[in-house]
Amino acid sequence: MVRAEADRHARAALASEALTRDLEGSRTLNAYSTRELLTRLEACPQLLSQSDDDDIDTTVRTLDAITKKASDGLAAS
Repeated sequence: MVRAEADRHARAALASEALTRDLEGSRTLNAYSTRELLTRLEACPQLLSQSDDDDIDTTVRTLDAITKKASDGLAAS
């Protein structure tokens, strides 16, 4: 159980780092605004604690995919 929890936290940290890099490279966000946004999101632990781990993982993967599609679309234009 402890190992699974550590693995989940490690995956979340990697996803957060990747999302941070992607957001910082966007046209509308910079490093400062990205940190501000992520700080606001991290201020909602009660909401996350009420959600199933699989739902959170799915949401992170979905947000990553949306960010990639948006980045690809911007690069193509």
